[in-house]
Amino acid sequence: MQSNSINLINTLEFLENNILLKNSEAFYLQDPIAMKLGVNEAVFLNKLHELLEESTLEKDGYKWLRRTYTAWQIQFAFWSFRTIEGVIQKLERQGYIITSSTNDSLLDNTKLYRIDYNKIEKEFL
Repeated sequence: MQSNSINLINTLEFLENNILLKNSEAFYLQDPIAMKLGVNEAVFLNKLHELLEESTLEKDGYKWLRRTYTAWQIQFAFWSFRTIEGVIQKLERQGYIITSSTNDSLLDNTKLYRIDYNKIEKEFL
């Protein structure tokens, strides 16, 4: 019996100290969106939704988020730059996100982002 309790204690200590469980951001997604658009796209949309809820930037009656691809890569460190670029471009093409350039400089890749909630509602609710 003592062996089982030692194993339980060791397991609990492992879980408490496991790097996988500490200081990690959880990413959530909706199954219907993931099934239709892809897991990466669903994760991106959910994170954009969370960030938009906190955003104070308003334009044309909508909340927007100002971001560069580099900032997105910091947010999604587990994705390559090309993956992030592809996810964003796919969601733009399909009309799930709307973007706007922040200035005319070709060197500045900062964009404003928002979700087209009408399209989401029409397709998923």
